[in-house]
Amino acid sequence: MNSVLRELVELGAGLVTRGAAGQVVPSWTLRQACRNGELVRVLPEVFVAAHLVGGRPGAPALSRLDPALSLRAALAWAGGDGALSHLSALAVWGLRSEEVGDLVHLSTPASASLRSRPGVIVHRRRGLSIEPPQVVVRRSMMAIVCAVCWTLPRHWGFLDRGGALCHT
Repeated sequence: MNSVLRELVELGAGLVTRGAAGQVVPSWTLRQACRNGELVRVLPEVFVAAHLVGGRPGAPALSRLDPALSLRAALAWAGGDGALSHLSALAVWGLRSEEVGDLVHLSTPASASLRSRPGVIVHRRRGLSIEPPQVVVRRSMMAIVCAVCWTLPRHWGFLDRGGALCHT
């Protein structure tokens, strides 16, 4: 892999977007890294280091990632037009465990152009604004997450029974 692209992927903890790569390397460099099996496209415009993609053949590439990486990839794909929601938001708040293969839930304003894809369910919500107080940044992974006060009542039955509700 091109050394500049490799450094960018490392800075992104294994993840890079086409837009970020396009600022530092020619587009053919990204295509070549994919052809060589060094990067894998997990969502449109979002790529991860191939060694981070698990070995569940037939499953969408996004569903074969570590859960935290799949959440980051979905947010990168949303590009500020979506926030983690539903069960994915509960996981970021520490109220539910995520497993490899879990679907990522994103909520978007009704006017956004994002659509569900393999591994990601997009929920369109009227009146959603991707800013506080409806959406907040949570945890060091810097994920934008729909506020727990909206998510928790809708998914009470999916919480881990052994964990504390106030985990940070």
